[in-house]
Amino acid sequence: WRGNGVNVIKIAPESALKFGCYEKVKQLIKGDSARELSIYERFCAGSTAGAFSHTVIYPLEVIKPRLALRRTGEITGIFDCAKKIYKAEGVKVFYKGYWPNLFGIIPYAGIDLAIYETLKNKICEKFSRENKSPHALVLLGCGTFSSCCGQLATYPFALIRTKLQSQV
Repeated sequence: WRGNGVNVIKIAPESALKFGCYEKVKQLIKGDSARELSIYERFCAGSTAGAFSHTVIYPLEVIKPRLALRRTGEITGIFDCAKKIYKAEGVKVFYKGYWPNLFGIIPYAGIDLAIYETLKNKICEKFSRENKSPHALVLLGCGTFSSCCGQLATYPFALIRTKLQSQV
């Protein structure tokens, strides 16, 4: 479980930033029109949101593998890890592997959010014609499917990023 505390700490702000930015970019794309966005516009909004949120939380992505790969007793926690990394390598290290990560998160977030919202809208439309609401498990399935599509498309970037981050 080493390094998992960083995952837990980063997920809330990362998700909040991503979804907030996604909604804001969709509003900017739509402007004053009441039309539905195309899947390509959703992809652009999702990509922008993913890039923004990951840029903000990226230093935690660098700390995570360092905590996971440490020797017992070497580091006492997240702040100790950050302090030791900064002292040994400077501030630039907190963005080590950033570019491969960015090139991976742009298509990942775009694919994930565009597919999720498109599926959700189609399903909600079908259910509303029947005067029903989709079950939460149906929406969970949409999220699972969209995340899997994004992950399959971008896994090589995640592998490169992890390799770069774990180099000392």
